[in-house]
Amino acid sequence: MVIQNAKLIEDKLNTIQIVGTTDLSSCHRKCVQSAQDNCRSFSFCTYADRVGCFVSTISNHSSDKITHDASCDTYLIDNLTKYKKIAIKRFNHIELSVAFESSLGKCASFCSNSDSCKTFQFCCGSCSLAGYYTDEASVYSESCDIYIPKALDRFAITGKSIVEDVFHTELNLNADQCAALCYHWNDNDAVCQSFNYCPVYGKTRSLCHLSKYSRRDTNEKLIHSDTCQNYERAKQNEKRQQNAEVITKATNSGMIYVIIVLFITTGLISGIVVAVAYPRFTSVKSDANQIYNRNTFSWSKQLNDESQSVNGDGSLQMSSDYAVRVNE
Repeated sequence: MVIQNAKLIEDKLNTIQIVGTTDLSSCHRKCVQSAQDNCRSFSFCTYADRVGCFVSTISNHSSDKITHDASCDTYLIDNLTKYKKIAIKRFNHIELSVAFESSLGKCASFCSNSDSCKTFQFCCGSCSLAGYYTDEASVYSESCDIYIPKALDRFAITGKSIVEDVFHTELNLNADQCAALCYHWNDNDAVCQSFNYCPVYGKTRSLCHLSKYSRRDTNEKLIHSDTCQNYERAKQNEKRQQNAEVITKATNSGMIYVIIVLFITTGLISGIVVAVAYPRFTSVKSDANQIYNRNTFSWSKQLNDESQSVNGDGSLQMSSDYAVRVNE
């Protein structure tokens, strides 16, 4: 879908400007090949002295997200173009979601917008979001197709020196399917950095080996192979992934640091308040006790003076209020 004479509004968060693009095709590639697979639309502008490319994670554009510009057109990405079809196949069992009615395009959008969806299955108007695709987890079906994300272009062939240390192996996958499995694999803290792919050779089935290492790891042992090739993440995508991890770690560390500082500051403030308030409280309490003692003493003295008097001869005489006549 194309929105003519319209440009996405850059907000540095959901919509950003991309430098280095020269034409519409390069701007489109920047969007569909984004590191996080979350680009939903882009604007391409042709001015007299320059071109502009804006990519966005927003798919539904309201008036506050887009502005009129006669030099620009805005394009909404068809999420289905991000997937590769595996025809007449269905999963044996899907735990991720219950099948629901949908068009093929909307099914692709649902999967693309879900962090847990790795692939999806479409059967005659019925959509099911699924996990990783493997040949073992699927069976033949005349009414269903499975769609996996296109990921092979995110890897670079390094040659026939393959990585020895692998953590997962699958059979009967093609190179695209092996790349999709590696690119989205993040189970058990194992991030797939490269994969060895061995195509069908004679009676031998194809092999897909996932590895946490790549040829660039100096301590990793390499093996020469005449039939297999190694694919590692393209440097640009790997750099983006590392930057995202650094930002996440820095954010988490920053939050921990802020919490620690907050507790320390609260403790210091509480200590200062107590240190300042305690002497004042003690002083007030002491003054109150002194006032109480003085008042008590004066009141007692007054009672004694009023209720009792001593005669000159030492005999006791009550006050006039309670006077009793004394016989002389």
